[in-house]
Amino acid sequence: MLERNDFHDRYSTGTPISLHEFLYPVAQAYDSIAIEADVELGGSDQLFNLLLGRHYQRESGQLPQICATVPLLVGLDGVKKMSKSLDNYVGIAENAQTQFGKLMSMGDDSMPTYARLAAFRSQEDADALRAALAAGRANPMEEKKRLAQEIVALYHGAEGASAARAYFERTVQRKEIPTEALPDLDLGDAKRVADVLLKAGFAKSRREAERLISARGVKLDGIVVEDPRAAWPPAPAVVLSVGSRRFVRVRSGSNA
Repeated sequence: MLERNDFHDRYSTGTPISLHEFLYPVAQAYDSIAIEADVELGGSDQLFNLLLGRHYQRESGQLPQICATVPLLVGLDGVKKMSKSLDNYVGIAENAQTQFGKLMSMGDDSMPTYARLAAFRSQEDADALRAALAAGRANPMEEKKRLAQEIVALYHGAEGASAARAYFERTVQRKEIPTEALPDLDLGDAKRVADVLLKAGFAKSRREAERLISARGVKLDGIVVEDPRAAWPPAPAVVLSVGSRRFVRVRSGSNA
């Protein structure tokens, strides 16, 4: 185990190594014995664990499995691997609008990687995109929208991806309020904008809701809310938006 680079380096410098860090590769290796695996597929960061499975299989009298790894897709932050726990991910079960909006937040440098690993373009096409961006021959915004549309189409079809692109162009680029059906929320007894943000699930706490307002990220019918303690307006229906992707129509009780 200490031959593994990160364990070896930490041991050499006296940095603590928790017991569960040793046990995890062992548990994963035992899976290969339990199912008598012939092939195990994993990310490139799992190579050590996959190889340990081969070692355990030999010790158990089994033929060692073939280890196959794939490159890791960098997250939307462009730094770390895509991970839900790091909140830098695009979920395959998310709706088309959410997927498209998230993909448009990727850095320009990440586009060739997403073209290869998420849109499944050929390596030649991904390299050509990289060269065109570097030489200034390609418009980054247009290329990103085309790439995002390709990826979304894999999960929601061509029509869904096209609609998601149109939604992005209206709401984000042209700053329009969506005209299509929006989810409805009953105002109930909420009195302040921050309370409605919390009720809509756009914030996890009142403090977070007030921070969103202070950052000028909250709008009512397209108008920025500036006061963190602003009262909810006396109107039968108001479109509440946070950022460029989250919208809900809030109705008073008699109109919900």
